[in-house]
Amino acid sequence: MLAFAESMESMDRSMFQSVEMFRNYTASEVFTHGLAAVSSQQKVEDMMISQKQMLQRFEKTNEMLINCNHLSSTRFQSACSSFKQHNQVLTELKKDLDYIFKKLKKVKTKLSTTYPKEFENAMASALALNEEEEEDLATTEDQQEGVEGTSKEESDQIALET
Repeated sequence: MLAFAESMESMDRSMFQSVEMFRNYTASEVFTHGLAAVSSQQKVEDMMISQKQMLQRFEKTNEMLINCNHLSSTRFQSACSSFKQHNQVLTELKKDLDYIFKKLKKVKTKLSTTYPKEFENAMASALALNEEEEEDLATTEDQQEGVEGTSKEESDQIALET
């Protein structure tokens, strides 16, 4: 136990002396001296070379990211302006369609009050025509689904038959 206490005391004295020795140096200089004492000069040079290589890689990566960011921001700005223009076009179209539907509704009510029987007949025939068109559309969709599963020759033959 006494030997341990003496070795601790000698370590404290040596640490104090080493601290006194580096009193006029900055922290980075003290670290550099300590590192030089621990490792060989070749290892330190190897570490510096690898740090320079990593720095070059990081600088290249940083430059590539800056370029990517710049490109993304310009594309985002152009997309925003296009989006705003398309949004304006759609709102104008909606206003126009609302106006047209209001006019159609007025015309329908005027026709239904002026010519009630003819209007009823016209609506019935228009409804029948819409149902026929929907049936035709459903039939062509069914045929197209069947064509997707066939070969090119078979689909050409089905197209010729219809």
